[in-house]
Amino acid sequence: MAYVAKDDIIAFIENEINFIQGNSQTYEIILYKDFMGSPLNLNQPTLFTVAIYVEDRKVLQYSKPQISGVSLPLLVDKAGDTGVISFEIDASNSLNFGAGRIYAQISVYYENYYPKPKSYIFPRLAIGEVIDNGDNGSDDNGSDDNGSGDNTNTNTNTHLNIP
Repeated sequence: MAYVAKDDIIAFIENEINFIQGNSQTYEIILYKDFMGSPLNLNQPTLFTVAIYVEDRKVLQYSKPQISGVSLPLLVDKAGDTGVISFEIDASNSLNFGAGRIYAQISVYYENYYPKPKSYIFPRLAIGEVIDNGDNGSDDNGSDDNGSGDNTNTNTNTHLNIP
């Protein structure tokens, strides 16, 4: 059970979840207003973002609404009174993560907050750990990380015929 707070909003995760590189993992975070047990009304904020860090390196970003080309979709339960936001780190993305602690930095924005817009940017919340999958970086042509594989270019055509 971990949580972080910013002013009057609390971000809570029931359990940290570890996963192995190359596997998918879904995370669910609950936002509370004023105190635990009082879910935040998710219909009032205009933007939610969750930035994912492995150790100190930002690796992914999710948002609702989604920012094309910048973020992945963040699921926000606006229908229920749950305060739940969730996201999935898919297998293809997690394969590129290094091993280490994984954190979520949550931001909540209110454009129509009176008298001026308000933003909540939370401290990083520990959500689990990425575990090395044991792949030593070997590729399909027999080459390994120490360069002992034969990667010689056998193309003998070195002339370009440009009109």
